[in-house]
Amino acid sequence: MRRQHAANRRRRPGLGPARRRLLAAVLPAATAVLGGLTAGVPAQAVGEPTNTDAPRVTRTENTLVTTNGAWLAADPTRFSYSWLRCASTDPATCGLVPGRTAHTYALTSDDAGRVIRSRVTSRNDLGSAFADSEPFGPLSVSEPLPPPPAPDDDDPADARRLSPFPVVVIAGRIGPRLTRVRAFVVRGPRAALIRVRCRGSRRVCPMRSARRRIPRSKRLRMRSVQRTYRPGAVLDVRVTGPDRIGKFTRIRFRRDRTPRRVERCLEPGNRKPVLCD
Repeated sequence: MRRQHAANRRRRPGLGPARRRLLAAVLPAATAVLGGLTAGVPAQAVGEPTNTDAPRVTRTENTLVTTNGAWLAADPTRFSYSWLRCASTDPATCGLVPGRTAHTYALTSDDAGRVIRSRVTSRNDLGSAFADSEPFGPLSVSEPLPPPPAPDDDDPADARRLSPFPVVVIAGRIGPRLTRVRAFVVRGPRAALIRVRCRGSRRVCPMRSARRRIPRSKRLRMRSVQRTYRPGAVLDVRVTGPDRIGKFTRIRFRRDRTPRRVERCLEPGNRKPVLCD
């Protein structure tokens, strides 16, 4: 029996010289075809939008124009725009300009001596993120600019919002494992209620919650929130007022990257944030 098996193994055909030559000719061609099929397929970015290059603002006469910047995982049909007017190049001095939601911005006399930034928000089915441009200006105080347009009293959404609409500004330092928040400032109408909650374990959240009202200066620095946060910590910031549309900001701390922000509106009596009109 063993002799028969050994004989069968010896009789099995191997790769003769002709077959080896055929494979040597076919395999390189097949590899080239497969390489050609995959070479033109770009890598697909997944997850929430991520900005890789900030928007840029240019000027033509009395009109500013912003680019979208560069993004990963962006839906090209779901960009939105807002504009900020700042007293200086410091982001903490900036406030949203109401009613400016196009990719262009018409300068008015209110902008004289000020710095302007664009804010581009990108959305996809998983979430949203925004990026601010570098400061444009300051504009010359003596420059002749047209007067601002008359307010539109027919917009019910603007009439129901807190005014000025709140702005949440954070500044600090990003480290390899920790993010140090050195400034946490909320700007908004006097007496608006600010509630801040840190979501996450006690290991990543150095504070649990804070509650303050905006003073007469319409600007509040919350030192109790100025702490060191680990990746995974999430700050939920709610700014509300009676019978007015409020502001919701979510700040998620990440490793070696700037915190991710989500901006939403809060309808009166509804705790669930919604997209702003």
